[in-house]
Amino acid sequence: MRPPRRPWRPIASPRRAAAVASLVAVAGLGAACGGGSQEPTPTPASSLPDDLCATVPEEFREAYALSATDHATSTEGGTSRATCTMDGQAGGQSVDVTLEVTSFPQAGDRSPAQRATAAVAERCEELRSGPLPEVEVQDNRCVATSAVGSAEGGAGAGGHVIDVSRLPEEGALLVVEVEAPGQPTAQVEYDVTGLATSYLSEGLLG
Repeated sequence: MRPPRRPWRPIASPRRAAAVASLVAVAGLGAACGGGSQEPTPTPASSLPDDLCATVPEEFREAYALSATDHATSTEGGTSRATCTMDGQAGGQSVDVTLEVTSFPQAGDRSPAQRATAAVAERCEELRSGPLPEVEVQDNRCVATSAVGSAEGGAGAGGHVIDVSRLPEEGALLVVEVEAPGQPTAQVEYDVTGLATSYLSEGLLG
């Protein structure tokens, strides 16, 4: 049984798929109401967070005793990328957290949303052929999980989880990865998908 967590984590499987599908549908409806084939506006480099680590909710930081170790924001060829790495402690063992956001410009007749969708599909395919044994694939999102280490208190193996998704409003790729050997796999998955879903529902880029 997944232990209760703070209210900002709104999604726990199997309801996650329905919630994400609803978010994507709302984004598509908004484009349709705005004038037919309108696509999300390309996000310029200045709109990416200067410090992606600063966007991580305090509740998530506290749950894993996280501190930022590095962050960067850069632009190359019109594509903007922000990264964040954090480390912490949970269940008596170290925790590693990585976040990545990639924002795409228009490229010919390919909109930022189309390019982000393709990037998500490519990342998800890489995960399916990678070392993490369980990969759940949805529209514009996938979640890969693996058991690592041994969770505290005889709660089973710890968790390594990667959530790859498309930010629907920004037309950007979002990757959240957490490796927490001291926390049960189910709890880590719940926390990671909750963090990613908070970005999906509330937006990230200003």
